[in-house]
Amino acid sequence: MDTLRRENIPNGRSKQKFTIRKQGEALIRLAQMLENGFSLKEALIFLLYYQEKAPEEWVRTINHALLSGNSLADVFEMIGYGKHICSQVYFAEVHGNMSKTLSDGGYYLLQKKKEKEKLQKTLQYPFVLIILVIVIIMVINTLLLPQFSLLGQTLNYKASGMAEVLVFFLHFLPTILFVFLFMFILILILVYLIRKRTSPFTQASISVMIPFLSFYTKNYITHFLSRELGFLLKTGMSINNALQVFEKQSSKRLFAEMAKQFQNQLINGHSFPEILQDYPLLTDDFYVMVKHGENNGELYKELELYSTICIERMEMRTDFIMKLIHPITFGGVGLLLVLVYLGIMLPMYQMIQTI
Repeated sequence: MDTLRRENIPNGRSKQKFTIRKQGEALIRLAQMLENGFSLKEALIFLLYYQEKAPEEWVRTINHALLSGNSLADVFEMIGYGKHICSQVYFAEVHGNMSKTLSDGGYYLLQKKKEKEKLQKTLQYPFVLIILVIVIIMVINTLLLPQFSLLGQTLNYKASGMAEVLVFFLHFLPTILFVFLFMFILILILVYLIRKRTSPFTQASISVMIPFLSFYTKNYITHFLSRELGFLLKTGMSINNALQVFEKQSSKRLFAEMAKQFQNQLINGHSFPEILQDYPLLTDDFYVMVKHGENNGELYKELELYSTICIERMEMRTDFIMKLIHPITFGGVGLLLVLVYLGIMLPMYQMIQTI
């Protein structure tokens, strides 16, 4: 996006920010209005002022920004949309498929909100159970174990065998849990520092080395690249010109860096499928699809299709993980409760036998 023009746009984020659901619904309405003959300026101002009840200052600011020649992507960033949507809008301003881009972006945000709510609902009960178990263990360590120890000294009893192991486990379990919590916080801090101090390309390169994140990172990057590249090629652009569009955009610097690398490889005489074949940030079979698309002359169609395949892969993997969370969590909590129960009952049983 043009950084010189963006300097003229007042910042409206502090006044109001739409929720993800409102952002998604607004994009879908905006796409519908464009399809029904509204101009971009009319649709955007009507939507913000009359339907979303945005502050009047926003409407004046957006009107001024559009009249001054600022891009729609700049305006969307100003009113609080994320980089994913802003970058898609930037590409749509180049390839002209604005209505579909806005509609797809709206449904993407609604799906994102739905998955977030589903994840919160999935984790809610396991989280409460884990907290409850931790409280029970702390109460046992604070009240019951000291009493057992005192009673054992009175009866000259010492736990042995499995009972000794379980008592030891109960005694140190809170410490173990706090160590894991401390390590988790350290990991979060490390991730935050990496995100703040490294480039998007470095962050993606690190992500693909982590087994769980690698699948999502590769499929998301491949989805975005194939989708926008397909739309650009559909307008008649060459691959090199399309990559230049990627390099000029500023919302997603990762793709600007990737486009620069691809162009250098093309200049050195490599074909596009050859460049993609061993590229670490993309899915393994992406280059096969690109090679097939170049051979049959319908690369843009196959790119658009492959972008939906990447999304479907991520959705299927997410659903699979969601289905595993409950049984694994409840199984772990149940096993922990059994160990706590045995840790109390076995010493009591051995103690009774000594009387």
